[in-house]
Amino acid sequence: MVGDISAPISQYHQPRLLSNSGLGEGAKVIIRGIEGNKLGTHHDKSKSSVRVLLRWRHQPHYHERIKVNGHDLPYPSLQLIRSPSVYLERIERGSSDQDVLRSLLPLAGLCAQIATADRQVFAHYIVGLTSGQTRDQWQVDISQAKASGIDGFALNIGSQDNYNDAQLHLAYDVASSNGFSLFLSFDMQASHWEADQIISYINTYKGFTSQFRVNNLPVVSTFEGPSQANIWPGVRAATGGIFFMPDWASLGAHGVGDKLSLIDGAFNWGAWPEANQLTMSTGNDVAYKSVLNNKPYMMGVSPYFYTNLPAFNKNWYSSSDSLWFDRWKQVFDINPAYIEIITWNDYGESSYINAPISRQIVAGAETYVAGFDHSAFRFVLPYFISAYKAGNPNVAVPREGALAWYRTTPATICSNGGKLTTGKGLAQQS
Repeated sequence: MVGDISAPISQYHQPRLLSNSGLGEGAKVIIRGIEGNKLGTHHDKSKSSVRVLLRWRHQPHYHERIKVNGHDLPYPSLQLIRSPSVYLERIERGSSDQDVLRSLLPLAGLCAQIATADRQVFAHYIVGLTSGQTRDQWQVDISQAKASGIDGFALNIGSQDNYNDAQLHLAYDVASSNGFSLFLSFDMQASHWEADQIISYINTYKGFTSQFRVNNLPVVSTFEGPSQANIWPGVRAATGGIFFMPDWASLGAHGVGDKLSLIDGAFNWGAWPEANQLTMSTGNDVAYKSVLNNKPYMMGVSPYFYTNLPAFNKNWYSSSDSLWFDRWKQVFDINPAYIEIITWNDYGESSYINAPISRQIVAGAETYVAGFDHSAFRFVLPYFISAYKAGNPNVAVPREGALAWYRTTPATICSNGGKLTTGKGLAQQS
């Protein structure tokens, strides 16, 4: 057994001394961080201990080398744990000829806890719908999200909305009072953002305790905007540094990879089947993880997509019959650093997971949104999020129940270019 790893990872605030028995003299353990850089070296002359240093949270974790009696004897590299945030790269055997495999499982168990410690789940929140929204409504949304296991909101903001400041102050203040995280997602598809505007918003809200941070830097994202990629080095300089994870899905995974020097990670908006596909595949997720070269991948997960808004030239449907279940199963295959649920409240695109607020429904969407409460989608979130964070689907089920969603119109009613007249029903029994 390598130490006591039964305690929650959040308890590992201080250096811990863990048993090194079974590795042999001179055993060396190396862990690398998200940039692939080695996170320092620790020497210990003892044959029976290894010091594990953890900085909680969103700071580098490392479980570093042991050197005994002044020498190391190498052993072929064994890659055990690989995560976008931290991974165990290899164990090099000491001078003992004992079977190293006896030591791998407990050590991997510890490192798996380290690697999953920073996993977070967010929901994409459309601030553009919140004109006149009260503090009480922010409290309701944050409380409901938190009760579902969601860690925070990605706040989608458009430059044209003159109520952004009022609503963002409310959001950040309420979130700070509730232990909930937020980060800004600049909508650069539906609006145009100048660099100085972006800088001002980041500097205004980065000091709130609710601001989500990675490596002690405020996280910033976008919805599209790759044509303005050249502004971000200046934004970094003017804000004292950011952790930048944009959604530039229009470039495709390899296009995002071509801009790797500008970003710290990436969010992928692609959370629905492509045209003429009935189910979602993980090919795009795999491609993102490959091109990011160990930088964090934020995976999009969504329950549904349908929109018919002629005023915005939008009229399409993505096959969503089993999407909510399928996509959460795929989370275990992809093992992303972060998840962003798309969305909390985008009523016009039917991807919401709350009860629609009538005054926030975009004109033209009432037909397929009004009366269709999607809150029941959240019923399964405590389990899926818990399993994702544990890195293991075999976790306790918080509450048993049944969730069903169903068509309110025949599947064949809509041909290409047609429209649905009603939405999707949702039912829950627990």
